[in-house]
Amino acid sequence: MTKKTKIIATIGPASESLERIEILIQSGVNLFRFNLKHNDYEWHKEVMARVRKVAKGLNANIGILADLQGPELRIGQFSTGNPKEIFEIDQIVYISKTLENAKNRKELTIEFPKLDLVDGLEKNSLIMIDDGKAVFRVLEVYPDELKTSVEDGEILGTKKSVTIPNANINVPTLMEKDLADVEFSIKQKVDFLALSFVRDSADIKALKDLIKEHNGNQQIIAKIETAKAIENMSEIIEETDAVMVARGDLGIEIPIEKVPSVQEYLINLCREKAKPVIVATQMLLSMVENPIPSRAEVSDIAHSVSQGTDCLMLSEETTTGKHPVKAVGSMAKIARYNETRLYKGDISYDIRNFEDVIIDSAKNFSQLKNVNVTDEELVGYIVFTESGKSAKLLSRYRPNLPIFVFTTHEHVYHQLSLSYGITAFNLKLEKNPVTNIKHALEILRANNMITKSDKLLAIFGSNVGEPGGNNSLSVIEVD
Repeated sequence: MTKKTKIIATIGPASESLERIEILIQSGVNLFRFNLKHNDYEWHKEVMARVRKVAKGLNANIGILADLQGPELRIGQFSTGNPKEIFEIDQIVYISKTLENAKNRKELTIEFPKLDLVDGLEKNSLIMIDDGKAVFRVLEVYPDELKTSVEDGEILGTKKSVTIPNANINVPTLMEKDLADVEFSIKQKVDFLALSFVRDSADIKALKDLIKEHNGNQQIIAKIETAKAIENMSEIIEETDAVMVARGDLGIEIPIEKVPSVQEYLINLCREKAKPVIVATQMLLSMVENPIPSRAEVSDIAHSVSQGTDCLMLSEETTTGKHPVKAVGSMAKIARYNETRLYKGDISYDIRNFEDVIIDSAKNFSQLKNVNVTDEELVGYIVFTESGKSAKLLSRYRPNLPIFVFTTHEHVYHQLSLSYGITAFNLKLEKNPVTNIKHALEILRANNMITKSDKLLAIFGSNVGEPGGNNSLSVIEVD
């Protein structure tokens, strides 16, 4: 049984070789994530080429996701000059734009050059460094520095990320590095650009404009990792192409006990709007060191799948972990088993409820009512699409059948690698829908996906080549 939940593997030293990429795809990877925060362009270019070479050899539809760094804040050096410092609870620490005043005091100073970009800091504000591994409480606010006390944490290194819940960070959506990274990614024809620290729909529009400026067709994944994003979620989801529930930073921005319910809210909202959704961060973190997952991690993956996520993502597990292949294999196995729970919920999966899959539903939904076949008689769906929209509308119902999608456009073909239950094919569509159905069945038979007498429900448009033009249904029986 083929899994329907997609898997993203972040690529790095543990997964960059041709041989490892091939094994990871065979183990269940559907997309590879390139974190543009790390490595140079030459490395990314070379490894992207490897992914495409292996995918072509395996005849596999593998997407490429470039993750932009975004407006990330980081600390600088310590006044001691040490690369790491050990902290004690209640220790006084100054967080300053520069280390200029450090020589005049006994207390440790941490350089924070971008302090003036942060609005809303006041007494008792919390400053979290390195994903909350160190927490400082503000005691006094001065023009160029903060006097803080250590609230939590023991050891901290330099150049670590800074998160300040409920503060306004006055930085542009796309930093100078991001502008160059977007141009590079478009030249490399990546399929997705993930935008970090999204705050509102204007952030998405800024990236859309930049993609358009460089004649790109990349889809945007909005990474939800700030409290502000949750407040503006409705406008964000209308503007973006997909969503990532980035639970690491999100668990710092909001109380950690709220993260599971926010995850469920975001998954449900994405399904309602037919936007693919990814659950990310620490899904199999123990497998960075261990060959088997913890029971809690198994439950986490199972819960995410049963909530109906399109996709699961691995980070450290496949970049630097000791067991990248086992991590992917474990995730695929857990997903495959728990997908069956989706079909026992309160959503009806009868094909007669798929009215919005037929874009011109006012005129043509009557066809669906007259289809004399049940889900139990079908082996799958065939969808012909220009933009991928009708395929995603069907995917959001999480049907207990494969969705075979055929599109002329190579970028749409690759972008469908993110959506639940979809197996996509790049096929030049003819003007005659009957010819397209014939060619689709030939491809499915050649790939041993259907056999004689199988029945499939075909969804297509009478005006082939017109985006949003699907208006017809037909039950096809394989000769």
